[in-house]
Amino acid sequence: MDGPSKDLNQDQVSLAIASVLEAIMENQQDPQHLGGFALATTYTLRDARRPMSGEYEIANRVIRPRRVWLMPYYLPREELLQITEGNLPESVQDHTLLAILQEERNMGKSHFCIYLVDSKPAILRKHGHKVSNGIKRIASRLGWNTDRNGDHHIVFHGDYDENEVCRKVVTQGGHAALHTVLNAWIAALGLTYVEDGIRDLAESSYTAAYHLIRLALSGYIDWSTITAFLVCQKLVQETVIDAVPLDRRFKRTREQIGVEDLAGRLANLAEDDLVLRRDRPDDTLFPYDLRNNVEFGRKVFEHDEGGQSRLDMKDFKEDYDDWCHYVKRALAHASRAPGADTFLADLRSRDELDIAQEYGSFLSQEEVVHGIASVTMAINRTQSWRGGFSVASLWGVQLPDEYFVDVRSGRPLLFPLSYQNHTVLVVIQLDDLGEPTISIVDSMPWHYDLEDRNAVFNMARRVANHWGRLVVPESHEYLTASYIHGPRQRNDWFCGYYALYAGWALAMGLELNTEFRPKNVKEFYVLSKDLMHLARGGFVDWKVIYAFLRCQGFVTDQRVPPSRRFDQTLRVQDDDELRYTIEGHHQEETAYWEWAMQRDEARGEHDYDDIGNYTRVQLPPSSHLHNDSVPSDDYNEYVRNDIIRHLDNEGLLDLDMTGQELIDRFNWERAGSTKTVDDILIGFESHLRDTFEDYEKWDLQDLFDEFRGYIDSLEDRIPEVNQARFVLDPCDFYRRRYRMLTRLWSELPAIKIPPNVAKIDLGFQASEKESITAPLSMLDDDEVGMAIASVVGAIDDLQSSSGATPSVTGFSLASNTITAPALMWDDPAPFVPGRMFTTRPRRCWLLPVFVTQGDLGTKLEEYRQKLEHADGKKRGRIRDHTFLVVIQEELISLEDGTSSTEFRVYFLDSAPHHLAEYRDFIYNRIQKMARTLGWSTHRNPSDSIRFSDRFWEVEVVRQGSRVACGYHVILLAWILAMGLTPNPNAVFDDSLYMSIRQVIVSLAYKGLLDWKTLTAWLVCKGMIMERSLDDVPKNRQFAHTLLQTNTEDLRGQLLNIVWKHDDVLRKKLEADVPYDRSNNVDFDDMDIKERNYREEELEEAVEEETQEDQEQGEIEDFDAEPGHLARSYEVDDWDWFSEDDEMLDWRPLRSGRALFI
Repeated sequence: MDGPSKDLNQDQVSLAIASVLEAIMENQQDPQHLGGFALATTYTLRDARRPMSGEYEIANRVIRPRRVWLMPYYLPREELLQITEGNLPESVQDHTLLAILQEERNMGKSHFCIYLVDSKPAILRKHGHKVSNGIKRIASRLGWNTDRNGDHHIVFHGDYDENEVCRKVVTQGGHAALHTVLNAWIAALGLTYVEDGIRDLAESSYTAAYHLIRLALSGYIDWSTITAFLVCQKLVQETVIDAVPLDRRFKRTREQIGVEDLAGRLANLAEDDLVLRRDRPDDTLFPYDLRNNVEFGRKVFEHDEGGQSRLDMKDFKEDYDDWCHYVKRALAHASRAPGADTFLADLRSRDELDIAQEYGSFLSQEEVVHGIASVTMAINRTQSWRGGFSVASLWGVQLPDEYFVDVRSGRPLLFPLSYQNHTVLVVIQLDDLGEPTISIVDSMPWHYDLEDRNAVFNMARRVANHWGRLVVPESHEYLTASYIHGPRQRNDWFCGYYALYAGWALAMGLELNTEFRPKNVKEFYVLSKDLMHLARGGFVDWKVIYAFLRCQGFVTDQRVPPSRRFDQTLRVQDDDELRYTIEGHHQEETAYWEWAMQRDEARGEHDYDDIGNYTRVQLPPSSHLHNDSVPSDDYNEYVRNDIIRHLDNEGLLDLDMTGQELIDRFNWERAGSTKTVDDILIGFESHLRDTFEDYEKWDLQDLFDEFRGYIDSLEDRIPEVNQARFVLDPCDFYRRRYRMLTRLWSELPAIKIPPNVAKIDLGFQASEKESITAPLSMLDDDEVGMAIASVVGAIDDLQSSSGATPSVTGFSLASNTITAPALMWDDPAPFVPGRMFTTRPRRCWLLPVFVTQGDLGTKLEEYRQKLEHADGKKRGRIRDHTFLVVIQEELISLEDGTSSTEFRVYFLDSAPHHLAEYRDFIYNRIQKMARTLGWSTHRNPSDSIRFSDRFWEVEVVRQGSRVACGYHVILLAWILAMGLTPNPNAVFDDSLYMSIRQVIVSLAYKGLLDWKTLTAWLVCKGMIMERSLDDVPKNRQFAHTLLQTNTEDLRGQLLNIVWKHDDVLRKKLEADVPYDRSNNVDFDDMDIKERNYREEELEEAVEEETQEDQEQGEIEDFDAEPGHLARSYEVDDWDWFSEDDEMLDWRPLRSGRALFI
């Protein structure tokens, strides 16, 4: 492997895939030799593709046949020409793709499937069926599909569907073989392809991938390293490495010395296959373990019989936009099904069934047993006799010694137990080692003390003693149960509902959301009642239940595995009906196993050891064992009934705390409410008096610093409180801090406000209240500049204070009184060493660009008139506007393999069409300004580092008003400075603009705004993609904004930074003291468009117009009378193109766009 310029050869691809597959198989420990992955060497694959002759026979077979085969399929140019019928570009010499062959089971039937995972699908276009036919021939010649299938009772799926077979993934033409390895690794690790993700990876990513493959071949890396790379490069849908199933996690890849070495190991595995074929020829009695099958869609941890569900998916998609709407519609439809009204009326009228029918009613144990059984029995209908779930009746659960009869003995059993006015869910199943386990899922784990938990365990143990007759020796003694804290109920009567829905979710292969909170408790109850009863009548399918669980948020974002999908729940009206059904299935199952024993007389006994591999319940982590002493055992009634409920509703409950610690947390939590802000302020005043003698002489910033330290010291007593509050309700988190900070400013006696600070609100209106509530108007350059500087400057202060002098990090800043004139100059000022007007030159610059008359707007207007004179095309007049530009120095790769840096410019414009035609002109002015102000010439006097010949336009949310541009600029600058990502789908309206003004005027200008408050506000308003305080980098977590008084004061502060840091840094060699550009904005997750800079055309246009001006004189400004032009067309939200405001009729359309007439 020579690096990213050269792709992998066939042997390297095969060995790289084998390095991971062998490691996984070693980790899975498959003593029955029924699982694993199919594997074959490149030699074997080449032999299988040769033309057949009478004397020719393939020496080797594929190992682990009928298990999933991740086959690299190489196509030389000659074969590509045949397949494409000569329609192949000259540049394409060969191609490699990944073929995935696997056996899939559904409804008790099996078939073979082929999927083509192609990183360059355009090469084969519509010829995938020819490739698929070639792969089938290879599979047949190497015995993959004929193993224990000599009568061909299992065949390849007959229908060829281009959309089903061909999977389009992240593409790059020159690295198809490398992508084949990465795609095989994704499948092997149980991860999910990012389909239709047509984009190129950076060359640096390919370099890293080649190094990763080299390390894999050497046996040096583990599962987490590979997964981290795949997640980092966004090659998979998963965002965390923990998504890899436990049995796919290996410590080291298998070292690959060469093809011959691999062939030797495969020969040993082939002997196991031979023994299996000889001793266990019947694949019905000893079916293959297909746990490694590839699931195209979000993967969940399961050992089920795999298979693509052929159930009807019409009118349903698994990323449904409104799950609740689907549930309501589906339940209404189900209630009109034939027999539904009769069933529901009978069910709800029978007193002996004890059906909960009123809000606040407990669910009986009987209702939960029957509700779970209606789903688990439905799943059983789709599984073979070796899979599915064990099911028992209410009598069998309550009186197991007398009445326990179940179906699918030894398979997972889910049932409720009710004790002491509370219901929990019990799960009995075999673990990975075939050992029986008991787990108890409790939605109110503080309700039971140790004595109660022991009583519940004894009840569960009696059931377990009768459950595992096929797999558990009678002498087995259950000693403990895992006690699991499930989703917590928010009232006293929800326990039965939670047990039922946890049973449904686990049976359907889903993951419980332990942070679940009903959005609307009454709606949750109403939907629950209808769904439970219709399910017991057999009137709903898996889609309705899944949509309900997703609608309520009871489960996480996962798919239902195909083997857990069913088209109809089982009718269970009462326990008599359930017992009758169980008896019938029990007889059928007994007959099956008797037949199976007869088919295996040579062994004398049947091997049931792998029963636990077919269906597995994915449980949350165990909190403790049932017989462990836990803090809640000692909670008194006050803690159990009052404290816990309040803290749980606030997201602050920690059951590892003692009762007294919970009381302390409760008291501190109340300290953040409105009624106790006075206490905090009074406490701070006392703190100042008791600690400092001269605090009354402090300036505002010193007081604010001390206040932050005081608040932090309180919060540090319970460090989880802030994060928990933030996650639970970021809007409430923001409102609490806003109240506290604004009252600090207005009510704290220690604060003496200087006259110039008291007037900072005048930049907006006459008073702070008027500034916030006044009609929306365009912000001027001072207001925008100071708002940006308040946050960006605070972050810069934080970063420079934690390092050496001079600072090499930070953000560039400049006063608009400096940048505006510099953008006006037609030519950059001559370079003068040491002349700088921006802080942190050659660091990231979040620059607001103001297009106003008298400044850049005047120059653009002159340029517009010249363009009109040149081409005769009428253009709208240049009007005032503000947008954000990001200027930063970035590392680039050169053609000779070396690297360098260049200056790059990104435009973030909330009204992009307004000045779209003038981007080159503005880009030219920005370059000249950067040089004039010393940003680009800092330690770069000869311009050896230049601006790029391209610039980039970043798609951002469009402004909702003609005068709102400044608000968008401020918000974007704050978000990018905080290291966060703007939400491209954020919704701006008048209330949001007012909220922005509130944050600017009441907090940011005054130096009161801190990173936590700002982040909470951004999350609350949906302005960013991130959702946690932990998403803000440590070096962006500023204590408070910089106090803003006026632009001249800001300019003076910035010049002090220039002389203290940047001028000192200028005199040091860059090789000795390099810049820290870690503040550069990462635009990878944003929608950006690259534009070529047309400098020559720009210069020619200006030169031609200058010459014509000299010949013809001044061009008179064309100012059309109203009505001179009449036109209508759609444009983006507020862009304007006509010549006079009077001609504009701005009114919103239904499409969210606007019509101008």
